[in-house]
Amino acid sequence: MNASPDNILVRIKNKLMLKLNIDSYKLKYLISSFVSAAFKGVTGSKMHYTVINLTNELTNAQMTIKVFFKFLNIIRAKKIILTVTVITRDDKEVSVSEEILIGGLLALEEEDASNKASTEK
Repeated sequence: MNASPDNILVRIKNKLMLKLNIDSYKLKYLISSFVSAAFKGVTGSKMHYTVINLTNELTNAQMTIKVFFKFLNIIRAKKIILTVTVITRDDKEVSVSEEILIGGLLALEEEDASNKASTEK
């Protein structure tokens, strides 16, 4: 058991990839599909750099919660249940859980960002 909270989101991402049989090649394919859908099939340098940036974010040694949720959307997760269990110093165990429907939410966020960038030109 790793007692350090360092890179916990990266470790969870790696465990999910292992259990879902997603290797680096399949991840790159999923990223390309995700970006292509966000750009509605229009190709170009902006799409290419978006794929590169997402790939870099997802293969980095550190990850923010926002990038982790991008990963969940890229692998087409429909719903996640996030549970945190805390054991206090006096051995009291408390768990809280939250169910999150994420399918499509980040694709809309990417589309909004893309639309904003195109109107700013």
